[in-house]
Amino acid sequence: MEGNRREQGEQALNGGSSVQGTWGCARALSWHRGQELQALQALQALQALQELQELQELQELQELQELQELQELQELQELQELQVLQELQELQELQELQELQELQSLQALQELQELQELQELQELQELQELQALQELQELQELQELQELQELQVLQELLAQHQPPTNRSPQLI
Repeated sequence: MEGNRREQGEQALNGGSSVQGTWGCARALSWHRGQELQALQALQALQALQELQELQELQELQELQELQELQELQELQELQELQVLQELQELQELQELQELQELQSLQALQELQELQELQELQELQELQELQALQELQELQELQELQELQELQVLQELLAQHQPPTNRSPQLI
């Protein structure tokens, strides 16, 4: 059958004048056009399939890129959260250090005040002791002066009760 078609196609191409040849030629052309149409449709289907595959690959690539970007964003967020946490810890440590320094400064100030109060107390005690010593010395001098005056009075009284001699009264 295929051979007949070929013959008919050849007759049509060779310029056969019969109706059968014309009909065969038309059928051959129609068959060739059908083959070309099928080939074209197959090519179009193949191109559509390739485009669909390329589109799927592109979508997969975009999804992969979006996933990578999302992972990078998550990593960046985790890094930022870690940095914020570290900064917060450093700030807390700094605050604790400042509080400790303030406490130490306060303790040092209290110790200094206590030392100053102790020094003032010691100076006051030394001053009181010095005043007491001065008062004691003044009292001793006063007692010695009183004793000397009493002795002079006693000598004068003795001198009045003794007979006159050539000697002058002497102080003992």
